[in-house]
Amino acid sequence: MFSVNTRLDTPKRVVFTSPFVPPEWIAAHGLVPWRKTSDGCHNGSGSSGAPVNVEAGVCSYMSSFINEVTSDPRTLAVILTTTCDQMRRGADLIRLRSRVPCFLMNIPSTCGTPQADALYQQELERLGKFCLSLGGKRAEPERLVSILLEYDINRRMVLSRQKELSAGDFARELQFFGESGKVRNEHDAGLSCARPSTEAVPVGFIGGPMTARQFDLFDVFADHGAEIVFNGTESGERAFPSRFDLRRITAEPERVLTEAYFSAIPDVFQRPNDRIFSWMEKEVAERRVRGVVFIRHVWCDKWHAELFRFRDALKVPLLDIELDGGRMNERTRNRIGAFMEGLR
Repeated sequence: MFSVNTRLDTPKRVVFTSPFVPPEWIAAHGLVPWRKTSDGCHNGSGSSGAPVNVEAGVCSYMSSFINEVTSDPRTLAVILTTTCDQMRRGADLIRLRSRVPCFLMNIPSTCGTPQADALYQQELERLGKFCLSLGGKRAEPERLVSILLEYDINRRMVLSRQKELSAGDFARELQFFGESGKVRNEHDAGLSCARPSTEAVPVGFIGGPMTARQFDLFDVFADHGAEIVFNGTESGERAFPSRFDLRRITAEPERVLTEAYFSAIPDVFQRPNDRIFSWMEKEVAERRVRGVVFIRHVWCDKWHAELFRFRDALKVPLLDIELDGGRMNERTRNRIGAFMEGLR
């Protein structure tokens, strides 16, 4: 089996943040994929030389992501997608104010049709040509299939740890997997396997991406007696592709890749976007969730527009938390405490 090249001494990486960019495709072209979770430390303030400054009108997550990756000497190129206006704006700013190559991948808003699937596959081919322009090599079918299998195994391994870890540690494990394609040894990683008490209140998260600093939210909820039974943010398991169809993976690897990513991951930008509501309702029912936390960033119009629809669709209380890139303030902590008190 081919091994994905993720050594720590690898100097250059192809960086992205959208779950609709398959790292397997990049790795099959001989480059190092890195699904980057923003640290949340470079949102533009005081960064006059960065591509995104505080006046740019870009959401805090995207501004941090862009400023972090364009200033990192290990970044070979950046891939953004058309799933939101903030990413389109971010691609424009990178091209205007940075020398880092940027590829804007068109993810069709329409889903569930052969035409949309074909367009996504065409974008994979275009992305492949971009990888070749960076010094990559052609994605040979044998190598692609081997990398698909390796990622599929590792992805299932990391997902299996959800019930063993605290919600914060599980989010960090997903972050590590996104950056490396690997699964850490829990003893080496210093992970906490403590489980909540039987009196803990089951709570679910839904929403856009979270920065690494914002993973502390999970710990705050746990301190108030919550058990986070699913993380449906873009940083969580909702954004993982489905299992690859092993019966067809050798004959149709690109088609299998399309089905697992584009055809399976639910998101609010899709039209129709009923799939994400069906996913949410299923998780709430199966995991007996008593409350849902709705995560969105300032400037994130798509998630903000769906807030009331989520509130109407769910049969449990919903807490809306708007993130601005900074650390959690006292008002948010008080709202979390009041929300959890109401669920008991």
